[in-house]
Amino acid sequence: MNNSLMYRTAVSGCCRLLLGPSPRQQCLHRLSLYRAFHTTPNNHVNPIVWMVVRPLARGAAMLTGRAVRKWWAGLPPNKRDSIAALIYRHRMSVYVCGSGLLFGSILFYENNKQVMPITGKRKFVLLNTQQLKQLADVEFQGYVEEFKGKFVMSESSLYSAVMLIVTRLVDSNQEYRPIRDIPWKLFIVDDPSVNAFVLPGGQIFVFTGLLDYFTNLDQVAVILGHEMAHAVLNHAAVQVSYNYIVDIVGVVLLWLVWALLPTDILSVLGHWVQGQLVKILFHLPYNRALEQEADEVGTLLAAKACFDVRESSAIWSQMALEGEVSGEQHVELLATHPSHNTRASHMTKLLPYMLKLRVSCGCEPLTRPDPNTAVQSKRTQFKHTQWIYADCK
Repeated sequence: MNNSLMYRTAVSGCCRLLLGPSPRQQCLHRLSLYRAFHTTPNNHVNPIVWMVVRPLARGAAMLTGRAVRKWWAGLPPNKRDSIAALIYRHRMSVYVCGSGLLFGSILFYENNKQVMPITGKRKFVLLNTQQLKQLADVEFQGYVEEFKGKFVMSESSLYSAVMLIVTRLVDSNQEYRPIRDIPWKLFIVDDPSVNAFVLPGGQIFVFTGLLDYFTNLDQVAVILGHEMAHAVLNHAAVQVSYNYIVDIVGVVLLWLVWALLPTDILSVLGHWVQGQLVKILFHLPYNRALEQEADEVGTLLAAKACFDVRESSAIWSQMALEGEVSGEQHVELLATHPSHNTRASHMTKLLPYMLKLRVSCGCEPLTRPDPNTAVQSKRTQFKHTQWIYADCK
């Protein structure tokens, strides 16, 4: 994300509107920051069809790769030499075909990029709105069935308190079209899990365990802003589309593994290694990048809603400290999310932008102590305790 451009634009937009007689209302209703989606003519892929084709393609790659290896091994040496010589004579044709395939793939990729809201980034998207809605509806019904009998009534004070946070986030960010267009709906699940998520259709699921874990509304707002940002940025469609490309590359690599390695045992081993490398080098880093982007945009939404965005770094610092106390080991390279320390450090760097944006939107000054100071004090105390314990040993 081009952080400086995005936040400078947001701040300047709010500042211009503060010249009017009602700064808060102006900031809420007359901001001109919205960047509309600019879509190119897309060649959409049905995700249901791909779910069926994907395992078939992988199986076909294994079988055909193995068949080619067996066929090549069974050829006499003179026949192999003649085939190699034939390929060499027509190498220019091979280069032209390969270049054409590469150019066509790049053209297809570029032709199916869309400009994302808020960030302005161009990302590859193969799902259209209707296809994403179908997937989201199926996922939603699955969760409704899974949490049946656990939903907190909308008449409860707990539901009302969380709904106020959601309403504040939505009303304060009406300049962004997805915020306006998505039909947000809140569901609170009576479950001790410290969790919350938002489906592409705008269904917000919050677990009571998360509400028990956090100590104030600002912390909950930062988390909900993060989850809502996933829906606003169309991350579900972006992730699925990215997986299409990685799967296609994976199928090609899988074919090469089974065609080039000399035995079935080595091919099975190579198959496993290839799968792990694709996961570590492609899937996990991209997922972590989307999570970081949601952290940034979610905090921006919370800042414009006048929440205390200092919590955006404090909560991750607190979680990192708790992990250290419990001895939890987090290998970021093998994780779908950035480590707590990474997230805390990144959000700390963005805090000046967020606080400036918050001020420019006419929010009341922050009067309570910086939560990051409290977390840092706990960390110092923990380190001191560790030193004493080490000396005693």
